[in-house]
Amino acid sequence: MGKQGSDKLNPTKHISYVLDLTKQYHNLLQLTEDSHSKNYAWDANVVSESGDEGSRFYLQDELGSPLRFTGADGSLVESYAYDEFGNDLPGNRVVSQPFGFTGYQYDNVAQTYFAQTREYMPGVGRFGAEDIVKGMAFAPFTLNEYAYCWNNPLVLVDRSGMFSGYFQTPTSIWNDALSKIEYSFNKASQEVNDWTSQAAADVRDWTSQAVTDVRDWAVQAAADAVHYWNTNIYGEQTVTVQTIGTGVNKTTITETLNDTVYTGNIIVRRFENNITTKRIDTSLSITVPPLYKDAQGRNWGIGLKSIGASFGTSGFSVFGSAGIDLGDSGVKLNGNVNYNKKDIVRLTGKASMRYQDTQTGYGASLPLNPFSFAQAYKFVDTKAGNISTYSQVGVETRMAWVYAAVAVAYFAPEILAALGAATPALAPALIMLMPILAPMIEQLYSTNFEKECPEL
Repeated sequence: MGKQGSDKLNPTKHISYVLDLTKQYHNLLQLTEDSHSKNYAWDANVVSESGDEGSRFYLQDELGSPLRFTGADGSLVESYAYDEFGNDLPGNRVVSQPFGFTGYQYDNVAQTYFAQTREYMPGVGRFGAEDIVKGMAFAPFTLNEYAYCWNNPLVLVDRSGMFSGYFQTPTSIWNDALSKIEYSFNKASQEVNDWTSQAAADVRDWTSQAVTDVRDWAVQAAADAVHYWNTNIYGEQTVTVQTIGTGVNKTTITETLNDTVYTGNIIVRRFENNITTKRIDTSLSITVPPLYKDAQGRNWGIGLKSIGASFGTSGFSVFGSAGIDLGDSGVKLNGNVNYNKKDIVRLTGKASMRYQDTQTGYGASLPLNPFSFAQAYKFVDTKAGNISTYSQVGVETRMAWVYAAVAVAYFAPEILAALGAATPALAPALIMLMPILAPMIEQLYSTNFEKECPEL
């Protein structure tokens, strides 16, 4: 709200202003004088005035000073002219509208121009108050705090009364607009480039991190798989065997030490060293997991238990087992086919019953070589921790006598018929010679065979 006196001290008139407070200057939107209002439209400078007398338009020079004030039909209402410091040349001060030199509002009472922060006095070319923006020592012409536009009013204007600047022509306004558009475009382009670069960097970092994560996952998965294989699937055992006794009647004490790295129990590689017979064998077996294992660690199920093969100083063997597990008890069948120098081929079979850690059963072992021993026995196998004690007792005889017994049983009718047709006197002699000849023949064969095929 402003209050201004008229040319005559009495009566007074009241003037109110509506301003655009978002701007330092060029901010008058409405002026009301004694209930008569005028509205102003702006572009780079004031464009038009509308009020009771209709719309009127401004024509300005490069400094923003109005030179012509016209009606809507183009008719001239007023014209103005100023010297370099804003003095009115024709003497017709602003009457119909409020704007004068460089767009300042003219105060008819004080005969000064309102420059926002202070009053400008065109008669002396100076401001009426100190500049709140101080000068700069390296530019001495800026140190005068009252000078108007640093005494260069032809090319400079001071819109706000605080700092001088170059005036804007239509061309400079257009160039400034183009500069702002170019700046906005360049800024937008830079932001797009920055965003694109950042997005590319983010994608690159994400891809690199994803590759690293996949690689780490693959390495960890491989390590976990190897660990699971070594601890649950593949195992290695070192077995020390000591045999007490010979032949069919013997006791074998076995100590099994599991490897600390390979502790699986499904595919097991076994290194066996018999310190009594000096035999060294290596076996590889596959154990079929039970159908069910209860909380106490007892197995339940039926079917194949294990298969495998071994080789070493005792020859090459293929073995397997099947059975039924019922917790603390079970039934088991074992089979073994061994290829070696002494027996050529030896077939071994066992059938046993288990209660807790003790197995009791019967077995038979038949070699292909007639001079090797065939065996039939009963055995007990007890396990306590990693120590197993296996004991067997039974009978054995040369396989030749087994062959002979089978032949006699098979050809018995023909042999009896032949003996009946022979001279009856030969029968007593043969019967008397048999106890003498049999040990001699066995000793002869045994001595020669043992020299060619010693115990392995």
